[in-house]
Amino acid sequence: MLDADQRIAQLETQLELTDAQVEQLRPIVEEQTRKQRELFAGGSGDRETMRSEMAKLRDQTDEQFAEVLSQEQMKKYRELRQQRSRQGRASGKSLAEEQT
Repeated sequence: MLDADQRIAQLETQLELTDAQVEQLRPIVEEQTRKQRELFAGGSGDRETMRSEMAKLRDQTDEQFAEVLSQEQMKKYRELRQQRSRQGRASGKSLAEEQT
């Protein structure tokens, strides 16, 4: 799983973020990363529950991102996330790795 700084750097490049957008997204990504780690650390082992909680976290993050990103950037962000998800499943990565 990427840490918050790595994730920000990746998003900055992929979405061509402005400096202002980077600063606005940084606390969102840091919070998402913290919550993800908590979910994995405290996971009950119930894959469906974890999947559901991750989906909620992803939806919350998307809502926050949509307030910062342009419509075009948001569209590209969702496409990139879908690609990572498909690649993760195809290579047999765990749920944790799919979310990075």
